[in-house]
Amino acid sequence: MEKHFPERRLFLRSDTDTRFIRLKPATQLIAFSGSAAVVAWTIIATAVLLIDSIGSGNFREQAKRDQRVYQQRLNAVAGERDMRAEEALAAQERFNSALEQISVMQSQLLEAETRLREAETGLGVVQTTLRRTLKERDTARDEAEALTAQLGQGDTPVPGSTAAAVNKEALQFMTAALAQTAQERDQVTADAGTGRIEGVAETFWFGFKDDMVVRIADGAIDFRSVSRVGVSDLGANAARIAALRDAIAERLNR
Repeated sequence: MEKHFPERRLFLRSDTDTRFIRLKPATQLIAFSGSAAVVAWTIIATAVLLIDSIGSGNFREQAKRDQRVYQQRLNAVAGERDMRAEEALAAQERFNSALEQISVMQSQLLEAETRLREAETGLGVVQTTLRRTLKERDTARDEAEALTAQLGQGDTPVPGSTAAAVNKEALQFMTAALAQTAQERDQVTADAGTGRIEGVAETFWFGFKDDMVVRIADGAIDFRSVSRVGVSDLGANAARIAALRDAIAERLNR
């Protein structure tokens, strides 16, 4: 120890006096050890502070990076949520549109069924009228045949006639009327097969003739009535159509 820390004397000189202090090896060793300890503690503390500073800086950077990653993921989730919401709204709109189309189709189907029932009823009315007309034609034909047979047996005049010439003229008139009735019957039969019936209405007092057409197509019944002469019919055609329409509606409601 004396080799490394020899005894030393430290002189303290003033203006009036001179003193010295003797530093023994043990004292020097203690002082050196204390200084070394202080220096070592300072170095260690500085290192610890530096490491802590570096570590905290890295931790903050890592925290910032984690925050950025979390924010990106949060933005991605929000974007996906908005996209799913838009898809849900679009699906809801398509569903509502499909419901509206189904409602329209159901309404059209109900209207078509109603028109079909009306057409069937109208066709039934036409067939009933046709059968009645055929029956009346057959009755008139039987009466004409009976009248012809009666005329062929003798010269008995037709009730209300005064001579055989009048009987012959009446027979010709009835024959022509029957032929016209048969022709009209055939025309009505042909028109009924095509869903179209034509007829002529004649006024009582002046004998004005109005053409009437009834057409059944697409489940609907169409009425037409037109006067042949004159400028104004005074509502006769409209009244005739209204009466025919009311008759068919009454038949439908039964």
